[in-house]
Formats: sequence, structure tokens, C-alpha cells
Amino acid sequence: MSFFVGIDVAKYKRDVAIIDSDDVIVHTPTCFSNDIEGFTTLKRILDQLDQTIAFKVGIEVAGYYGRNLVSFLRNLDLGVNELNP
Repeated sequence: MSFFVGIDVAKYKRDVAIIDSDDVIVHTPTCFSNDIEGFTTLKRILDQLDQTIAFKVGIEVAGYYGRNLVSFLRNLDLGVNELNP
């Protein structure tokens, strides 16, 4: 079992949706801001999930718009896959 975390990147906000290996929506799509407050919101969302299950994070490659978030997630020891839209 895994959680699949998909993150869409835009200039001022991020959208995240989370499903599990059975294609069940674990967390409905949510917007968060592109700053430490928004990243902390994402961390709170992830912390509510079962931490014994692997997380697979996919984030849209969007140049410098996504770099801070990728760094934040990697500092949480989450594997992040940057995907070309």
C-alpha cells in the first residue's frame, strides 16, 4: 500500500490531492500558498495520514516556482519525483 501525493505548481499557490494504491481519494484536492505557511499546511495534511505507509510524491516541474517546495519535502525525507507536464 502507498499514498500517492500529486502536487500541481502555479506561481502563487499549489494544489495537492492524495489517493491510495486502491485509487481511493484519501484527501480531497486542497490549495495551499507558496510560502512556509502553505508548506506547513501541507505537512499537517501529510501528518494526519498513516505514517507506516509509504508516500510517493509527484510534483510538476515548474522551474523556480517549485524549488522551495521540493526542498521542503526532501528535508522531510519524502521521496519527490519531479514530473514534466
